[in-house]
Amino acid sequence: MTIHETTAFIEEHKEELRNEHLKCEELGNLTDRTVEILKASGGFKLLLAKELGGYAAHPTVFGQWVRAVARYNPSAGWVAGVGGVHPWEFSIADERVRKEIYGTDPNTVTASPYAPVGKITRVEGGFRFSTDALYSTGCDISEWFVLAGIVVDDSGKPASNPPEALHLIFPREEVEIVPDSWNVMGLRGTGSKRVRVHDKFVPSYRMVDVKRVFAGECGDAQPDEPLFRWPFNSLFGPSIAHALHGIAQGFIDQFVAYMASRKPTFGTETKHDPYQQGVLAKAIVDLKSSIALLDSELIRLHDKAVANQRFSVADRVTMSTYQKLGCARVMKSMNELWMHAGSASRWSDQTMERYFRDLQVGGSHYGCDPTTIYAPFVSITLDPTAEPVGMF
Repeated sequence: MTIHETTAFIEEHKEELRNEHLKCEELGNLTDRTVEILKASGGFKLLLAKELGGYAAHPTVFGQWVRAVARYNPSAGWVAGVGGVHPWEFSIADERVRKEIYGTDPNTVTASPYAPVGKITRVEGGFRFSTDALYSTGCDISEWFVLAGIVVDDSGKPASNPPEALHLIFPREEVEIVPDSWNVMGLRGTGSKRVRVHDKFVPSYRMVDVKRVFAGECGDAQPDEPLFRWPFNSLFGPSIAHALHGIAQGFIDQFVAYMASRKPTFGTETKHDPYQQGVLAKAIVDLKSSIALLDSELIRLHDKAVANQRFSVADRVTMSTYQKLGCARVMKSMNELWMHAGSASRWSDQTMERYFRDLQVGGSHYGCDPTTIYAPFVSITLDPTAEPVGMF
């Protein structure tokens, strides 16, 4: 694959990003310099509509950029993956929202989270909304938020069956970021804090219908750009995998450097140890295979979007399966690598130790959990016309 200019910029600044890794962790947020590099690369514009100053790029180009960022700075890569998908959703929102967010700056950074834990009440002209939500990645550096909830009745219970989920869009000043609410073992630099909104009014035009966006029915908002014919989760899910794959590559980089110089007190020199060689070879191949499989599916599905063909349930399930099982495969091989890294790698001043912690937190994300996709995938494997229910 040709290196896109956004990724080329990251490669040119990789040493700076590496140097900011520990600083981001200690700060509990991305440093100003890290944010400057991400914005200057143009990567936040990859999935943004061209009319808003974006690239509307092929999904594999976005994956390439996220992996590069995560390789050199895991927290920055996680923010790039999650925050980089929001411009896609805002590109299919009401035209007034597009202008509010990107009218003066196509590099505007935005945050979520997407878990529909909020409560939404319909009122004249819009909605009233309250939420107390975890894991708002990059919230401190973001200017706009998209938050999710369920439409409820006067008693606070879902107003319909099945429940109706909506995404509501807020400017930063209307969202409370809870201090000291991201105390975790890894990816500390993402600053994925808790956010709250208490009984705020949201005008109707700042709403995105979750059912339509998950089904890929919003392409009419950008009729000339096939990227926006995609279903939401078929883009957002892979963004998690891209970040995890990039962190894994950085972990391998650290292991290789460590292996080349390590001389144990007893036994075979590390670089000549067949057990060390075996786990390293497996880790490299597992990672490259998972990336190749995910990219091949992104290419296949984007070809469908270009041909204006609707994605089937089987398409969406298959994408989610390749994403999740690939992440699980990578995590297993990275953990095996860690087991052979030796006791000196466990010191907290070792970069490899930080990468390992970042991997563990990233790998715990729902987007990396394969257990939720086994049944749907087997269902469509046995019957391609089946319509299993799930988040895919």
